[in-house]
Amino acid sequence: MDRKGLRTLLVIHGFITLAASIVLTVAPGLIPSAVGIHLAPSADVVAYLLAVDRRKEDFVPAEERGGTVAA
Repeated sequence: MDRKGLRTLLVIHGFITLAASIVLTVAPGLIPSAVGIHLAPSADVVAYLLAVDRRKEDFVPAEERGGTVAA
């Protein structure tokens, strides 16, 4: 593969990764459910942490909030 082909491949890969990150942030269960994997809402950790950071609130573990913790 020449230099131009590698550059094209990396740019395409970058756009695909960007699109996946947007989808996972907006609807975290969409991509796993498309391939038959169903996640519990507690498994959406990345989107949850992004939302917490966006609101500028401190992260509070479930144990301290009185919620249940998934094993």
